[in-house]
Amino acid sequence: MAKITYPGLDQYQTMLADMSKDVNKMCHYAIYPAAGLVLDTLKANTPVDSGDLRDSEILTRFVDDTDETYTTIVFDGYDSKGVPNSLKARTLESGRSNKNKHPFIRPTLRQVNQQVISMIDQKIQEYTEMKMEGK
Repeated sequence: MAKITYPGLDQYQTMLADMSKDVNKMCHYAIYPAAGLVLDTLKANTPVDSGDLRDSEILTRFVDDTDETYTTIVFDGYDSKGVPNSLKARTLESGRSNKNKHPFIRPTLRQVNQQVISMIDQKIQEYTEMKMEGK
């Protein structure tokens, strides 16, 4: 009976096991730059000339109790008249009974959707290759 051996299979299996432990790191490595792309495009598409709303858009990252990493884009602070920027953004996006809507968040997400997917895919590939090389 013939015997077939695969050298290095144990090392490959160990590498895959190590990668499964680093899923949160890989997600952060892939998602944070993609969220940065969304933020940059959102800032460019924000329809406010004063800059209060545009300057309030920030990218945040936090880790919860279960060690999950979250990345969010928020409208932080208040404008020069004391109006919360999150309320201002929501009003622009959805409108009010006395104010027409000027959507800029949803069109931005549609605009960068494929770029974000490609960027995340590329970053996951890079991370995988780094792990395979032992970095």
